Amino acid sequence: MAQICKKSWIQLAVGTVGMMLMGIAYAWSLFVTPLETALEWNRSQTSLVFTLSMIFNAMGAVLSGALSKRFSHKVMLSASAALFGIGFFCSSLIHTPGQLNISYRVFVGLATGIGYNTITYTVNSWFEGRIGMSSGMLFMGFGSGSFLFAGLINLLEERTGWIGTFRILAVIMFLALALVTSLLFILEKEEKTASTVSDRDCSTPEMLKKSGFWSYYIWAVFIWAIGLSIIGNTAVFLTSIGGGRFAVLATGVVSVTNGLCRVLMGRFYDRMGSRPTIFAVSMAMTASTLLFQLAFRMNSIPLVMGALFLGAIGCGGIAPTNSAFIRDCFGKRYYASNLGMLGTFGMFSSLAGSFVVGRLFAMSGNYRIAMIPLLVYAAIAMCEQWMIPSQRKKIAKQSAFQTRSGAA
Repeated sequence: MAQICKKSWIQLAVGTVGMMLMGIAYAWSLFVTPLETALEWNRSQTSLVFTLSMIFNAMGAVLSGALSKRFSHKVMLSASAALFGIGFFCSSLIHTPGQLNISYRVFVGLATGIGYNTITYTVNSWFEGRIGMSSGMLFMGFGSGSFLFAGLINLLEERTGWIGTFRILAVIMFLALALVTSLLFILEKEEKTASTVSDRDCSTPEMLKKSGFWSYYIWAVFIWAIGLSIIGNTAVFLTSIGGGRFAVLATGVVSVTNGLCRVLMGRFYDRMGSRPTIFAVSMAMTASTLLFQLAFRMNSIPLVMGALFLGAIGCGGIAPTNSAFIRDCFGKRYYASNLGMLGTFGMFSSLAGSFVVGRLFAMSGNYRIAMIPLLVYAAIAMCEQWMIPSQRKKIAKQSAFQTRSGAA
């Protein structure tokens, strides 16, 4: 395993802070009630804002990867800082849902995707052989951002209202991410080494022709659909069976477990490889969906808590596995664009997960029925995972064949 220098750890620390800042975008729920009260909107007018912002998040990641060869990482992250500032400031000027769509969905969504992808592939370039660990640290920071800054946002809303809060966040995000950009890329400029080209490097068009990529993509869509359904409904699951008094505790446990497991599962990937990690994530998610069915049938609060815990473990393994798998199987030369393309699976996961579960619950009033699709998703993911290692071996064999052919 490659030796990691001191400045690499500084790079990781700076990147993690940047990810924490961008995690504020996931604190959307804290703005819903103030906006509905002040502007006399209803829940149907605000419910799709976060979901659609995730679509632009994915688009931002793809855009970041596509432009990474033309523009420096510093330019891309500076663009993210500017978009965050514009998005939050414009959100303070809104009067209609359509205006909010542009300010939060488009600007903040694109800013999150561009910044997330840029920091990920930049910091990971410093951690050859330990991408799982570095990815886990970055994504733990990203996932904890909304939790860490929730108190600040609530305080600002009490003191300045939602308008002042958006404007203060605009200034904070722009200046803080500008500082992160300067620290992150000064270090990279000092220590950057020439990249070697590997025979297994695949451009994004080449990657899209690999069945191994699509096997992983399908697996990720359904696994993350389960994860979004669990994370997004932690409190309501307990409330539906009379456990509302445990909702805050459960939310905290899920958040902490999810964050810690991003680091632990990243380390696990570095030591054990993709196949055991993907299997562990699949098993945790499958066990969670089965336990949910039993919990709702028995109306058991402890079983719901257990299912949430297992789901949080599985969720924690998804992000670092995505990042490490793409680098591991398709090389580092096109890592930025390949990682951005993989990130589009989140759009389909959000529709297949929380949207489907929400609609079924609205129709049936029963979460045991609403979560039946998650059993199907788990079964598909468990079957699809076995295709991923075999395709990975196939890619390695193809690379070895190309090496022998070149030598000949």
